[in-house]
Amino acid sequence: MSLIDLLLNLAALLLWFQAKAFQKRSRQRSPFSVVPASSAPPIHRVRWLIAAGVFLFVRGLFYWYVGSRLHWTPAIELGPVSLSFRSDFLTRIILFSVLSFLLTFGVFYSVLLFGVVLARKNLGSEPLLRWMRSQLGFLDRLPALILLLLPFAITGISWCLLEPPLVKLNLIPPPKSWAHLFEQALLIGASSLLIWKYFIATVLLLHLVNSYVYLGSGSLLLFVNTAGQRLLRPFRWIPLRIGPVDFTPLALVAALFLGAQFAARGLLWLYLRLPW
Repeated sequence: MSLIDLLLNLAALLLWFQAKAFQKRSRQRSPFSVVPASSAPPIHRVRWLIAAGVFLFVRGLFYWYVGSRLHWTPAIELGPVSLSFRSDFLTRIILFSVLSFLLTFGVFYSVLLFGVVLARKNLGSEPLLRWMRSQLGFLDRLPALILLLLPFAITGISWCLLEPPLVKLNLIPPPKSWAHLFEQALLIGASSLLIWKYFIATVLLLHLVNSYVYLGSGSLLLFVNTAGQRLLRPFRWIPLRIGPVDFTPLALVAALFLGAQFAARGLLWLYLRLPW
């Protein structure tokens, strides 16, 4: 069921991309558009957003019908917090359907922000980067530091907004005070940045492979090489090259996952000791 949930989240994300594709009614086809721009029907993007909402609601009904018979208890991991939803409660499982998609949506845009910060000064004319920047809209004009802090801030604010319905449904205990809620938001917001480790590791490993095996010169590989070089630049002074082979990317990936593991445990340790 978890794999089905992931695939359905990606399907809902495609509906979002399709809505974005019609936002400016550009003739340039989006990489994720399911309808060619040249033959696109004159449909308003709001219809695609409504379709995505209906899709998530119907998915919740499906989870309720099937999950209750399979005794499936899905969970959403938010760093130090794990939210479990009983599939035999219709309201809770529909909420899970929505929150599961929003988590996928947030992860995608968090990675998108990080990718744009890495490459926008070097690949401004590349189609892939142009598409990535178009997804950000007005946010693309913000300084790099603010873009990198946005996932932290949005995740923290989202937790504060979600706290009342989650408490009402008995999914989490109520915070002891506003300060307690703010402290929770800080830790959960900080944990959202750890998702970047998968993106960074993927970029570094692809960059390493492409350094020794020519994979082509497409827009994606140009992005990977540019992003990989920027990630490795602060660590070039470390003597990790043996002959023709540079082990810096592998060492950086190992250090990244080790550091992220310690950071996650530290955030959990702090969360369990709230309020301060």
